[in-house]
Amino acid sequence: MIVIDEYSQNEIISFWRGKHLYFYLRDPKRKTFIKRLYKLYICYIAVFERCYSGRNRPKKGYTSSNDIHVEFLRCEEVDVYDNPRAEEDIEDIKASLETEADFCAMEYNDFGGHGWDKTQFVFTTKQIYEEVPCLNDRCKGDLPDVKAD
Repeated sequence: MIVIDEYSQNEIISFWRGKHLYFYLRDPKRKTFIKRLYKLYICYIAVFERCYSGRNRPKKGYTSSNDIHVEFLRCEEVDVYDNPRAEEDIEDIKASLETEADFCAMEYNDFGGHGWDKTQFVFTTKQIYEEVPCLNDRCKGDLPDVKAD
């Protein structure tokens, strides 16, 4: 596994050596190890937005209260130091976070059959995000840019 650490912009790499799984932070240019990791944060960011800015919303009328901006941002910590199950733990956490986001989406079931507009998994070595468990703020929200799936 090689992913970018959102905190430092270095690479997070994992590899097996014998029966041991190692996670390291590595400089992406020089390919040198910076430090061994003890824990890792996996964050899931999801955004659904239909902001009409005063336009008529189909079958709903002309009012800003019909605007929808739902945010979900949750992070889980994984112990990756001397944990041979770390890769499975990461996959389990990713599935769990996606399920939680789906429950959030169901709270605001006016998505018209569409899923989240933007979703992203973020890996980081420090807790850098403030969690947003499930928020509909009627198009006033602001989350970091996330890419579409």
